[in-house]
Amino acid sequence: MNTEQFVYCWYGNEIIVKSSIIYRSIYNTPWIDCDVQYRKLLIRMMSQAQRAITQRAGGLISLSTGTYATVLRTSYSYFTVLRQI
Repeated sequence: MNTEQFVYCWYGNEIIVKSSIIYRSIYNTPWIDCDVQYRKLLIRMMSQAQRAITQRAGGLISLSTGTYATVLRTSYSYFTVLRQI
């Protein structure tokens, strides 16, 4: 079960990382030599690409490696509390 959760969180984290690279890739195009209409299109694309794409579980929790670590830490804490009772 942990492996399944890790796979979802790993690929969710990869989506976040790759989507953050899109902004820099758009900026690194040879936009200086292009016409005004193409530049305006690039500006629109860059404004949309500033926000990272995230995959969410249930529309609430962002799937990332940080979320996975938090879930593991919290579940282990609950386990130790229940074991002591």
